[in-house]
Amino acid sequence: MSKQLIALIFATFIVTGAVAGEASDPSGSIRAKTQLVLAGLSAHQQRPDSASDQAMARLRSNLGTVLAPIIDMDSAALLLLGRQWKDASSGQRARFKSALSAMLMSTYTSTLAQAGGISIEVLEAKPAGRAGRATVPARVTLEGGRELRMVYKMRERDAAWKIYDIALDGVSLLKTYRPAMRSALQRDGMDGLIASMEAKYGVQS
Repeated sequence: MSKQLIALIFATFIVTGAVAGEASDPSGSIRAKTQLVLAGLSAHQQRPDSASDQAMARLRSNLGTVLAPIIDMDSAALLLLGRQWKDASSGQRARFKSALSAMLMSTYTSTLAQAGGISIEVLEAKPAGRAGRATVPARVTLEGGRELRMVYKMRERDAAWKIYDIALDGVSLLKTYRPAMRSALQRDGMDGLIASMEAKYGVQS
């Protein structure tokens, strides 16, 4: 499963302007946002200027507006970097999360711009074996009828259910990035990894 396809599914959820935690259970929250997100995606695709720099900037802006309240960036960073995340300074953590956000938004924006029709059926949440954790399964149908199995991995934090990873047909979004990121971390250190991400995605440190 490609990173781009996984990112597309993730993007169709987070591009909505809905507020995280608007429903008291993780499945209800995702259902509400999914309806809005698919409508927003369709509207974007139908715009005559959808491929323009302005339209792409709008899409990136929408992603940036909702990323912080919906994504558990600390848990995502820990999954990506492991012990090195625990050992990082507060300044390094802040810079890495900013660079990671920019990386994800760049990926989401480019894949959304190329997306065709998509539908998502959100199923009932299941406990994940730890307090405050849950998985939310869903069935995804792509344009042409291809079906995919998706699982939102969520945790309750700050009185809201937040996503920290997504698996599509058993493939974790974050785990697809982890080997290359940890290799760069070992080669260049935390500061080097962050600097390369900032340069690539235009983040001001």
